[in-house]
Formats: sequence, C-alpha cells, structure tokens
Amino acid sequence: MDTGEGMKLTDKIIKGLARPATGNRITYDDTVRGFGIRITAAGAKSFILTYWNAGRQRRYTVGAYPDWPLATARAEARRLKLELRANGSDPLARLEAGRSAPTVADLCTRYLEEHASSPRG
Repeated sequence: MDTGEGMKLTDKIIKGLARPATGNRITYDDTVRGFGIRITAAGAKSFILTYWNAGRQRRYTVGAYPDWPLATARAEARRLKLELRANGSDPLARLEAGRSAPTVADLCTRYLEEHASSPRG
C-alpha cells in the first residue's frame, strides 16, 4: 500500500513508524522527490526511490534501514535521480540485467555439455 504521505524524514520519524497490518506502507520524504521509506507488515524498513522511466513507474530499493543511514540513502537517491536525468539510465533495469546474467555454475554446466569429452570406457 502506497500512502503517498510526505514529510521531512528523520531517524526519529522512521523509528516511530508503525507497521501496517498487511502488505507495506511507504512514507515519502519532502526533501528528495520520490525518495521514501517502506515498512512491511513484518516490520522490515527499506529506503526506496520511486521514479518514472519510459512511461513506467519504477521502484528501486536503495537499502535496508538501519544498515543504510538516512543521510547516505538520501544522497544515493539524489545521485540516482541525477543519473536518470542526465542520461536516462534506469537503475532498476541495470539491476535486473545483472540478475539475468549467467552465473559461473551456468557457464560450467554449458562447458561440460558443449565441450567436455565424454569419459573413456
């Protein structure tokens, strides 16, 4: 669930956010448009950046709270927005492309199937 709420996020506000009964809730920051904190029903908190690219709304997870300090996550969101504006680079698309790249295990299997000689009997 996206509440669309907006306020200047602080550590005190983040620590005081109540978790939703189901799903998740996002509280947006007034300082950086699209930057916010998502809290799940399980109580997990993550910084997110919501943006538009090629007519699609995208939501990128910057990092988990408190592993990522608020100031660092806000600075990363600003950097990502500048990158989007400067060259249209989509951070979520880059992440998804990396996930679909072959793993070392995939390459080993392919090598064995295509190039390894069968055992001599």
